[in-house]
Amino acid sequence: MSMLREEELSGQIKEWITRTRNEQNLSAVKVDVKEDMDLIANGILDSIGFIELLVYVESITGQKINLSDLDPDEFTSIKGLSRNPIVETYSKLADQYDEDKNNRSCWGISAEKALASIRPKEHCEVVVDVGCGTGRALVHLAGQSRPHVLLIGIEPALNMRNRAIELTERYPNIRIVDGSFENLPLETASVDHLYSIHAFHWTTDLIKSVKELSRVIKPTGEMDLFFIGRNNGHEFIRKTTPIFLKYMGPTLLLES
Repeated sequence: MSMLREEELSGQIKEWITRTRNEQNLSAVKVDVKEDMDLIANGILDSIGFIELLVYVESITGQKINLSDLDPDEFTSIKGLSRNPIVETYSKLADQYDEDKNNRSCWGISAEKALASIRPKEHCEVVVDVGCGTGRALVHLAGQSRPHVLLIGIEPALNMRNRAIELTERYPNIRIVDGSFENLPLETASVDHLYSIHAFHWTTDLIKSVKELSRVIKPTGEMDLFFIGRNNGHEFIRKTTPIFLKYMGPTLLLES
């Protein structure tokens, strides 16, 4: 699913439903379409209409919908179709994300090494972390930065974002906001240093993401991106899991 903001995608789906019902002369039957309403069970769309809706969603997101990624209890609703499965997964893992077993995993160790290599220059006034998770990297940088340096954390997963807000609330120069690589809530040419640790591979619109990064970075700005695979974490998982299984076994792989 593309990283269109959920509210944007939800709005476009509602507009499509209204337009389709008008074309089918169903607009005379007034229905208040709610986001959690089952579109088929409530007669908003028939099965063919729902399939056409899936095709429409794929066309505006640029991604093939994998129904196995969607909540089976909600995928026939606007709410279910608007959700990004990757963002939803990270949001559900927010309470466990900073546990020792995760920090000691290969990904946790790799993230710590990446963070240790990030050194914004003295003249930097705005530093941005895209996919900031629970905000641990921002807290680390706040301890090394001058008080006037603005540190902005961008995180699309709601629960991760809430944890980051809690963790950073005692730092007046840290701001946590909703956003993604495809939709950076930043002014053009406003960032001195942008970094991201293990998040860029989840983008589903590489061209749009690169354009956004180019837009917000100052001409003299710098960027550190630490990511896996080419442009999609699914590709990395699919190609490396057989290797990990061969040498680690399923139990150790799950623990890692």
